Amino acid sequence: MITATIYSILACLFWGFIFVAPLYLAQFDCIDIVLGRFLAFGIGSLVSLSYSLFRQRDWQLLRYWKEASLCGIVMNLCYFTALTAGMRLSNPSLITLIVGLAPILIIALTCGTKKGDMPYSTLLGPGLCIFLGIALLNIETLQANWQAYSGWQYIEGILCGLFALGAWSWYVIYNTKLLQKNPTIQPTGWTSLIGVVTLIFTIIAALFRWKTIDPIYAQLFSFEQQGILFLTSSLVLGLLCSLFAFSLWNIASAKLPSALSGQLAILETVFGLVLINLFEHHIPSPIEMTGILCILGGVWRGLYRYTQRNSKFGNLAKSAPKISIRPKADTRGAPYL
Repeated sequence: MITATIYSILACLFWGFIFVAPLYLAQFDCIDIVLGRFLAFGIGSLVSLSYSLFRQRDWQLLRYWKEASLCGIVMNLCYFTALTAGMRLSNPSLITLIVGLAPILIIALTCGTKKGDMPYSTLLGPGLCIFLGIALLNIETLQANWQAYSGWQYIEGILCGLFALGAWSWYVIYNTKLLQKNPTIQPTGWTSLIGVVTLIFTIIAALFRWKTIDPIYAQLFSFEQQGILFLTSSLVLGLLCSLFAFSLWNIASAKLPSALSGQLAILETVFGLVLINLFEHHIPSPIEMTGILCILGGVWRGLYRYTQRNSKFGNLAKSAPKISIRPKADTRGAPYL
């Protein structure tokens, strides 16, 4: 479990760099940054999947192309589209709060649903602590001018945030259950298969984007300083922050429960905030530091309760008396002595 937890934390660290990308690529639109990232992710996944198919002969992985398509559409298309639209239509801090409900929603959907599952009390407290930390991180920007948004536009933004919340929660639960029920699926191969499916949709979106792009703006993509920076950033975001990070996440998801994975995923927000502050040479305010400590405390408490519960049941299993039942001897036909 320790290794899986470390993998999850490393994945969140790499995902945190995604928050910094729009800062040093300010001359490029967000949609172009996303397309560049997923193009690099898809091409890298295609190379990795080809190696798995032709060198390792792992052809059974293709049986799950429908599931990979579903995960690619929901996570890479629906989630990021809804999240971006919600932040533009409504208050970004409010959308962050809505998506921050994911650990609590995942706990409600997974804990205590079957006999032997973790009870709600095990992770609900840490989940509420994490949500409190997210609220503290955004409390200053939540006090911004609410009159800047129209009524219907604001409602649309909230609906997009709720859709992003549902998409992310569904992905964590579905991805974890799929990997745990099918141990023959290699997490790295599964990541590559999702990336190849994402590549197909990304190419279609990129072609449409290229036809509608402004010719003057398109000059930024030439092989000069800005174009080389965009290409390098796309490779880092696609290969390191997507292919490698999702591989680490899937390795961990095969060993950790969905409720715990949902709590660990919130560390992406913490790493993103820390990296943004480092990039801008800004020291977090006391309220932001308190929010970060609440999130870290909630994650630590969730891990502690989960390990305590597992060790408790493990000790009970070891201390249980072993009962051996010997088969009764068959005396039919035996001579009378």
